[in-house]
Amino acid sequence: MDIQVPHKYLPPIIRYHRVAKKLVVLQLILGVIITCISVWLVIFCSTLYTRDTPHWSGIPLILAGFSAYILLYFCRKEYPGMQLNCYMFLYKIFSISLSLITCVLCFCAAIFAIFHLTFLSYAICDSITSDSIAPGNNKSNNIAQFNSQNQSMKSIIQDLKSASQSNTCMCAIQSVALNPLVDNMMKMSIQSFLYPVTCADVRSKLSLVLLASGVLNGAAGVLLFYYVYLHWKSRYLYVYSHVDSAQTKPSIITNK
Repeated sequence: MDIQVPHKYLPPIIRYHRVAKKLVVLQLILGVIITCISVWLVIFCSTLYTRDTPHWSGIPLILAGFSAYILLYFCRKEYPGMQLNCYMFLYKIFSISLSLITCVLCFCAAIFAIFHLTFLSYAICDSITSDSIAPGNNKSNNIAQFNSQNQSMKSIIQDLKSASQSNTCMCAIQSVALNPLVDNMMKMSIQSFLYPVTCADVRSKLSLVLLASGVLNGAAGVLLFYYVYLHWKSRYLYVYSHVDSAQTKPSIITNK
């Protein structure tokens, strides 16, 4: 016979549910902010790599926050004989797995932001004008030398000519000025980059936004990790004793 327990007597699905609810609200706020930052980065600097625009961590962060919100506010701790017990358990596993995957994505986005900021801190940036891309110009030769990422000199000069009508900044790293650790890091990341904005904007606005992106993604990763840890810590919180009782309220043993 199925055991019917009044909803008001069902314990929360997680032990520290008040802390977990606050974490979920912070996740949603950070997800919205990170997504807005990624949209701003795409609009402000369209040449950025996909890894530097953290929409792929902001959107999953919002989805993980919504799934956790539904789990904490509308679901209760499952018990033997509970209706839709299997579906409740599967949704709980889905929500925790989504939070764990999003945690990894946020940490990866923070690492990529650190890589780009490291590149900007060691790079030499210079504005590009129509005169600087003329054939035979030393700056043009240096640009072609720096851009060795499977592009020909002809295509590079064409891109620069199309970008010379607007403010454009070229940043590149000279390996001789780096220590071995940073040199190896830059080889795994980027060695030269063309920004469709002024060098002043690259040093000020873009650097600050990338720094904010790295900090927010790192904070979101920590919040998600702590949220998953709360679920793991609450795995043996409630044990139903199956003791027959005339009372309506079920008999529960709490492990504290």
